[in-house]
Amino acid sequence: MTSERRQKSQKAKPKPSEGRMHLTNVRVIQRNLVYIIGLPINLADEDLLQRKEYFGQYGKVLKVSISRTATGDIQHSANNSCCVYITYSREDDAIRCIQSVHSYILDGRPLRACFGTTKYCHAWIRNMPCSVPDCLYLHDFGSQEDSFTKDEIVSAFT
Repeated sequence: MTSERRQKSQKAKPKPSEGRMHLTNVRVIQRNLVYIIGLPINLADEDLLQRKEYFGQYGKVLKVSISRTATGDIQHSANNSCCVYITYSREDDAIRCIQSVHSYILDGRPLRACFGTTKYCHAWIRNMPCSVPDCLYLHDFGSQEDSFTKDEIVSAFT
């Protein structure tokens, strides 16, 4: 009888990683990350965009990442524009960038800018150490008010 109880209690206990599995489809607003839509494709150069003449004028840029396809090509829309993520060292810098860039007309088209979102590191979700140097995904719980499922984000814009 005791071995039967032991088996039941072992089955009832969730694995440590199951406590985080629900976070797989959660996105968290990252308040030092700016997502910009509508950048002309001829400006799609990470080194160029972090300079003071471009997004570096709003604060210290930690990283610039242009949206790319799985093959590494720059992902662009039919109007030859692309999307870019700018990671700043401080939230205030990101806010300054969004306020200056959102609705700015560049090459006859408006830019759109907002805070970017990130997701949880797959290793962290599984309660394992992350082996990716400079991993940009979350390794700790994000704030509840800044956390949304992918479905919630889609439904907010439809």
